Amino acid sequence: MKVSYYIHFADHLLKAKGEEVFRRVVQEGVDAYINNWKRKEAAEEKAYELKKQAEKLEALRERMKQHKDIL
Repeated sequence: MKVSYYIHFADHLLKAKGEEVFRRVVQEGVDAYINNWKRKEAAEEKAYELKKQAEKLEALRERMKQHKDIL
């Protein structure tokens, strides 16, 4: 979507509902954006940690395969 659509919507909201509602809606939108960004960052960090664990497990499996005659 084009930015002009959002500007038009914001202008309409301000004129139709007043400054108080406009500020509240904008703040809610900003808060939602920040929360989504934080969740995305946390999910990416968790995925990285899980990937590292999987790599360690795979390395351990390979070592066990190489030394299975000892066990």
